This record gives sequence, structure tokens and C-alpha cells, in this order.
Amino acid sequence: MVNTVWSKEIRGYNMYRFYTKLRNLKHVLKNLNKKQFMDISQQVLRAKSELCDVQEELNSDLFNSELIVKEKDRIKKYTNLLDCESSFYRQKTNIKWALHANKSSQLFHSVMKSKRHQNRVLSIYTENGSRIADMDGITSEFVEYYKKLFGNKKTTSAPDPRVISNGPILSSTHCAELSSPASRDEIKQALFIMSDNKAPGSDEFNVSFFKSAWNVINEDLFLAIEEFFTLAHEIIKHYGRKHNSPRAILNVD
Repeated sequence: MVNTVWSKEIRGYNMYRFYTKLRNLKHVLKNLNKKQFMDISQQVLRAKSELCDVQEELNSDLFNSELIVKEKDRIKKYTNLLDCESSFYRQKTNIKWALHANKSSQLFHSVMKSKRHQNRVLSIYTENGSRIADMDGITSEFVEYYKKLFGNKKTTSAPDPRVISNGPILSSTHCAELSSPASRDEIKQALFIMSDNKAPGSDEFNVSFFKSAWNVINEDLFLAIEEFFTLAHEIIKHYGRKHNSPRAILNVD
């Protein structure tokens, strides 16, 4: 299914082509989801009921080979549907958070209220073992602890470039490596170290999709990312210089 959509020719820049293919694929996947996973919770309940029925029959005829095979099939079906249901609600939660968390919505404030409640410090113990339970005492203890940790303010001399140059510094080779374009191995590694359940972006595709469809989409993904870094470099180039034409700046995380 992914291969069929991805093989269609799209003209334009690499980033546009990749975005358009994802957009076209989204409609196909939504139809698949409606057909195969519509009302997933009810499917789980039906699969559980079917499994229970088979096990009741097997309980009265323990050595029936046909029932044993049927039970294995029902267990496999029930387990798969449970995994699908868990994934569905997990992704639904992630999408809801991604869409509404940064809009000062009721969802955002309810989650923040819950986190504040979980992170409350009701009491602490000092270095000498005494317990402090009042908020003013807790605040004072935290302040004093970090004052000791960070030390006192002192007047320091300005860094001497001659001293710095005598220490370990980056060579021209190191500088070239830091400013070199990201390799395809680095791009793949950055994707595959991410958690499968990481919240999806605005395109609603999670990391698990990109990993699963890697053999099909990897070339277009490489081209899109390489084009992005090339474009970003051109935009940022000479950004701080005077008498330059107006430019936009990208926030690259």
C-alpha cells in the first residue's frame, strides 16, 4: 500500500515531493483504519468473548485437537487487537496533546495542574537530619543549598586569547567536520534512536511509521532533509551582516 502511493511521480522540490506523498498516503491509511480498525474497542470485546467461548468448549474436551488450534488462533487475534487498541489510544493521546497543549487550552491547564500536584514538595530534610514542613522554611533551605552549590560572586579577569590558544583548540579539520553537511548515516541514526511512541508532528505520522516504511521512503526522506539543510544554510549565511537583503531565520532543533 505504501509502495503503491510512493511510486507515483510528483514534480517539484524534494521537500514538496516528500510532503505531498505523505499527504496522499494519509488518505489511504485513513480508509484502511476505518475498514480494519473501526470501533477497535468493540472488536477487542468480541475477540475476548470468542476466546472465552472456545475455552469453555475446550474445558469439557481437553484433548480435542481442533479446539486447541482454534484456541491458539483466538488468542493470537485477541492479543493483536489488544495491541492495536493500546496503540490507537496512545497515539490519540499524543495527537491531542500535540494539537492542543500549546494553546492554553483546558487540556493544557488540567495537565499542568496535575503535574504541579505531583511535583509538590511537602517536606524536606536538612543536612543535620531535621525535617522542615512549612513552605517558607522549604524555600529558604532550597535557596541556601543552591547558594552554596554555585558559590559566591567574584570578580574575574577577561579571557586571554593567548592563554586559550595554548590549550586544546579545534583544528581546521575539526572545523570542517562540524560545518559539513549531515551524512545519510547520521540522518538514519537520528531517526532510529527515537522512540516509536514519540508524539507525531503536524502531519500525524509517528516515528514508528517512518521506521516501518524505511525501505520504501528512505531515498525521498534523505533528499528532503539534505535540501532543507542546504536551504537553511543559504538563508542563515551572512545573516548578521549589515546592508544585506531582508532574510528569514529558521529555528532548527
